[in-house]
Amino acid sequence: MNFEKMRSVLAKPDLSSPVLTAVLAEAKSHLSAEVSALEALEAGRGDMILAPDSERLKYKADLAAARDSVDDAAALVGAIEGRLAAAHETEAENGRRELRAKADSLTEAARKALRRYVKAAREIAEIVECVARADEAVQASNSDLPAGESPLLSPEFEQRGRLGSDERIVSDEIVTVWAYSGSGEPVPTDLVARVQSSGRGMGWIPAPEVTMGSPSIEVVLRRFRRIERIPAVSAVHLESLARSVNLPGLTHLDPVIFEPARWADGKSVLAHLEKHRSASVRREQEAEAVVQFIPVSDRVDDAPSPRYDPSIGRTVAPKRDERNTTPWREIDVHVGIVGAN
Repeated sequence: MNFEKMRSVLAKPDLSSPVLTAVLAEAKSHLSAEVSALEALEAGRGDMILAPDSERLKYKADLAAARDSVDDAAALVGAIEGRLAAAHETEAENGRRELRAKADSLTEAARKALRRYVKAAREIAEIVECVARADEAVQASNSDLPAGESPLLSPEFEQRGRLGSDERIVSDEIVTVWAYSGSGEPVPTDLVARVQSSGRGMGWIPAPEVTMGSPSIEVVLRRFRRIERIPAVSAVHLESLARSVNLPGLTHLDPVIFEPARWADGKSVLAHLEKHRSASVRREQEAEAVVQFIPVSDRVDDAPSPRYDPSIGRTVAPKRDERNTTPWREIDVHVGIVGAN
């Protein structure tokens, strides 16, 4: 890219930093070339001392033009560096503004979500209460079952837990299958279709590629006891919602909506819920002014202690006008007090 082309590119406003970085590299390369050309002319100055006047005049003109070209190239590099620094700052500021706009948007969304918190928390507490009432009824029914009825499971366990099961045998039979003649292990199912029988319960599996040594694998028919089983499954017991859910109030003055119960049985959870339901909102008291008296000296000769003066590097006695002659002062100190009912 020549000098004029770079100037035409820089004439465009609002160039991005990647574009300016590329132009700056071109400008520095152009400056290096112009400096080399000037140095080459300077190196020939001694040869021009005895040259004819016409050649000397042309040399001086070329030398002045070369110096002017170096100055222009250097100025161009400086201008691009300034534009690039400004572009970096503009892009950084744009990034900061985008980040701030995102934070403002998310903050507003959070405010709206928090305004829904109390209602949502109470709905969750209602779910815990519903489960507790059902659990209480199930426990009462299971303690004295009607004739022919099986005990009921806890509704929460039905939804969130899992019953365990013992290992179960699906099938147990004697089968004849192909096996490797060396190890005696059964041939994998995906290779059985490739077995070539040679008679008398013997066969072979063609190797995928013929290599030095045996090009095939020998197999034989053998009897096995085939057992298909379903493994045992462990039961899953999750901690109950009543012992897991924690729903504080929205502010420090609001009562707790629900906090984990100590016991998970229905009767205990219902009592726990009732305790939170009866809690009232606390009221914040107004800040009150507190008067405080601080004793001060009223004697002129009761001067403050000597002090260290760093400018002279030693301790000096206080000046007369530094002595404390202020009488007792009354100071109002405002202390914020937050009270609760």
